[in-house]
Amino acid sequence: GRHASVIHRLSAMIAAVERSKTAMEPSMRLARRGREAWPAAWGLYRLMRRVALGRSELPDAGEIDGAAT
Repeated sequence: GRHASVIHRLSAMIAAVERSKTAMEPSMRLARRGREAWPAAWGLYRLMRRVALGRSELPDAGEIDGAAT
């Protein structure tokens, strides 16, 4: 279904990011700054990443709140 292809594309993107982490060190520092500026967006990214990697189904509300702080 469409949902599966979205997850697939997302996990492919994440895998690419994982592979190029060392090459991206300067932008990772930038991302760290962004993470402080937009913690909710970063929390959502981490959540999607966990879902895409199959480590999580759907989070409970507390987890979302925690990610947004």
